[in-house]
Amino acid sequence: MPRAEAVRFAALVEGGGLGRFSEAVTRLTTASARCRKADHTDAADILDALRQDFLTRR
Repeated sequence: MPRAEAVRFAALVEGGGLGRFSEAVTRLTTASARCRKADHTDAADILDALRQDFLTRR
């Protein structure tokens, strides 16, 4: 799913590069929910894993 990949990349820059973890977590949470609603569970799982990683870094 290309949009999920774009969100993942943006979150990596926002969280990892800019240190804006809270904003990245919010973006990942929203995107993951949309993926699950569209039955794209693999994409949602990837976004959730990155979100969890950012939550542990705060």
